[in-house]
Amino acid sequence: MPSRSRTNRRQQPARQRPRPRPAEDVAVAPAETSDTTTPDVDLGFDIAPPPAPAADVAAPVRRTPRRAPVRPVPEPIDYSGDYAVARHDLRRIAILSILLFAAMIALSFSGLI
Repeated sequence: MPSRSRTNRRQQPARQRPRPRPAEDVAVAPAETSDTTTPDVDLGFDIAPPPAPAADVAAPVRRTPRRAPVRPVPEPIDYSGDYAVARHDLRRIAILSILLFAAMIALSFSGLI
């Protein structure tokens, strides 16, 4: 069996968590409207919606920012051997160009050309 990736390991607990059920439709009585104002009467209790059962409420999921995968840094390539060959070739080209230039000057002074 292939090893599980980090994403699969991270998603596994999320799959096992119970899914929150959709809220049940509760019929709400329309608010009574009257033209007369009534004084605020303290009935001794607060009217609030009942708390949701703990099993229905899913804990907020903390998302950590994605990080780039860490890869080993490759060792730098040593080009010193290639540079030595190029240096040698450039030296030969410079010597040959100087010899040809000197030969052209010598031939122009000799009057053969």
